[in-house]
Amino acid sequence: MTEFGLLLTFVLAGWILGTFTGFIPGIHGNLIAGLLVLFFSSSNEYLAMAIISASITHVFSEWISAQLLQWPTETGYLFQVYSNSKTSFQELIHQGFIAGLLAIIFALGLSSILFFIQPILQTITFHLLILVLGLLIVSAGTWKKTIYTIAIIGLAGILGLIALNSLTFRDPLLPCITGFFGISTLLQELFLEKMKTKELTSTQWSWKNNAIGTGIGLNIALIPSITIGEQTLAAQEIFGKKKGLNWQNTIACASIASLVASFILAETNNLARTGQSALMKEMLSGKENLILILGVILFTLGLSYLSHSFFAKKISAGMQNFPVKLFSVISLIFLIAINFILGSWLGLFLLIISTSIGLLPLLTGTHRSSCMSFLLIPTLIFYFPFG
Repeated sequence: MTEFGLLLTFVLAGWILGTFTGFIPGIHGNLIAGLLVLFFSSSNEYLAMAIISASITHVFSEWISAQLLQWPTETGYLFQVYSNSKTSFQELIHQGFIAGLLAIIFALGLSSILFFIQPILQTITFHLLILVLGLLIVSAGTWKKTIYTIAIIGLAGILGLIALNSLTFRDPLLPCITGFFGISTLLQELFLEKMKTKELTSTQWSWKNNAIGTGIGLNIALIPSITIGEQTLAAQEIFGKKKGLNWQNTIACASIASLVASFILAETNNLARTGQSALMKEMLSGKENLILILGVILFTLGLSYLSHSFFAKKISAGMQNFPVKLFSVISLIFLIAINFILGSWLGLFLLIISTSIGLLPLLTGTHRSSCMSFLLIPTLIFYFPFG
């Protein structure tokens, strides 16, 4: 097989994997990249391109499962908690596609000046993270939820400090992310009271949604330990009272823009802020592959836009009665098995603790973004100016 044929095979394999995993509740993009590395142990650019393709396509599939089917996925949670209105799925993927293209342009522009502003960025990162942490607490609402939020931030932060600084755990990120955001969501679907579905009014496409979402995505690619949920909270504080904003579209744009920008900046500036971009960079082994990365991003964006427009039309009506609970049980068993295989009993122990903490926001009605303090607190300590 020619080099081009081998490359196309890996990219299409990533597209197929991402299309499938986006429908599975509890599956995170970092897990997909980790599984690819697990089953294809050799470091090469073909595997790196499969990671890019799978990660981007996974997001498109999550939009279908979140908006059309209302399945318990990470994107579904964000849509429900932060959205005030919705659009048709066609408009959703249209905006996501445009956000991906904008992210390419702005990320390339950022990469050229990042060498000059990176020292400044490192200096202010600590203060930005403090601001995010404060925003999480202030946005809790009532004093009771504020206390719950502080407690969850503290528990997740302590767990992060122990797990990330211990040589005992082989890969602490996988069980923590799976527990906080994957298994806890599945348990809510199976055993707890479901989150009440809000009635969302329909709105049309707006350049404001795209601009804000792309901006959020670029911030996530630049600043460590920041999530879409935290950035959306910040944006709502600034733009929340503006008319014509659709936060569902904004979240969709942010999710795709953050991925695209992180892949580009990881290659151009060695700035890997997501698990997928870090694994991609590791697979490339120091080679310069910017043109190849851009080509795969553009190809995957176009393919996912066309394919998922078709999928949405064909499967949404037939899958409304799909046995989500049975699928959630299968996903739960799969996630536990993967964490046990990769992390043994210690990984399973960490998974249980992170799941327990991940259930607290669901039980108390607070923002689940508080659980990201398991990365935020260690990162704060790392960037502490007098450390």
